[in-house]
Amino acid sequence: MEIVMAFVCGFLFMSAIYLILSRSLLRIIIGTGLLSHGAHLLILTMGGFGGENPPVLADGVTEYVDPLPQALILTAIVISFGVTAFFLVLAYRSYHELKTDDMTLMKGTILSAFGLLINVYKNGPQTLTLGDWPAPFGISMVSDMVSVLLVLTTLVLTFFIVWYGFESINKKREQFFYYSGVMFIVTGVNGAFTTGDIFNLFVFFEVLLMASYLLIVLGGEKAQLRESIKYILVNVIDSLS
Repeated sequence: MEIVMAFVCGFLFMSAIYLILSRSLLRIIIGTGLLSHGAHLLILTMGGFGGENPPVLADGVTEYVDPLPQALILTAIVISFGVTAFFLVLAYRSYHELKTDDMTLMKGTILSAFGLLINVYKNGPQTLTLGDWPAPFGISMVSDMVSVLLVLTTLVLTFFIVWYGFESINKKREQFFYYSGVMFIVTGVNGAFTTGDIFNLFVFFEVLLMASYLLIVLGGEKAQLRESIKYILVNVIDSLS
């Protein structure tokens, strides 16, 4: 049985890698799901592969079976099936609906930033410690008048950029997560404006840089790929320094 499971794990891993390396979003999602299922199956039987420890998946007669690991891994498999199905449904949604969702998200974020601006104007700087962990272990976000104005300006500009992108960005580039990249850049910029410590400033800079790497190569044209190498090298050297 262990040999059969080993072949099944290998088949799942090879199929997952083949699908993930394709350019189709649906294949990537299915491949990611297969990869997680293969990992779960490997954990179930890995004790038997090594020969030193009893496998989690045993016959229950010659080896003791602990039901807790089996229950946990089977639960993870069920959850991963559900998550894969959820992302498949999202992938089937039309790009028009994604555009509408993006604009709705931008409008709601602008209204939230405007409300924060009014609150800061009336009550002074606002501080939030995420997870209620005290500094320096927790992540502190601080909003004063300058940072809120910068955040609001960023959101308004991004709103018009996304609106302009409806007509200027072709369907091929939309398919490769153009709008997701824009939202991640906004996340990094706003986080950099409102962070309360240097370490998280660096983290948010890395978030916006990773999203910018995606956007600069979107489309896969020769000029883009050539210039993106220079852009990435400069940013990597700057990050190390």
